[in-house]
Amino acid sequence: MCRSCEVHVDGVWLHLAVGQSYRTPDENAGVAFEISKVSAREIAISPQNILISRQAFSAALHYLCNNRHDAAHPCEIRSNNNPNLAGPLCREARSYNNNIRCINYIVPILAELEIVGIGSARPNTTWVVRCSP
Repeated sequence: MCRSCEVHVDGVWLHLAVGQSYRTPDENAGVAFEISKVSAREIAISPQNILISRQAFSAALHYLCNNRHDAAHPCEIRSNNNPNLAGPLCREARSYNNNIRCINYIVPILAELEIVGIGSARPNTTWVVRCSP
């Protein structure tokens, strides 16, 4: 990953806390979740009971920056439990997360800190707000 993305994720990690609540991106089928654990290398999400690595956050942000996905050119999130049906952003994040789908949780956390934007209508999209490729 590039240093800029790592710096942004370092900042994200400083703001994470147990009990913070979010909602997955879809305006019709979004699901509530919260951070249940924070460590230097990963966070835990409840009630979904999944771990998300810090590297998955960096990979997702780097993908958006590197592919120049801004508000004028948003990226479809295309999250899917089946990696063969998932979009490139979902696959990139999960490749750094033991092949566990995690982009639906990463995007709202990054959006809360105004690093990315979210288009909640279908197809769900995201784009980088702050990035230095």
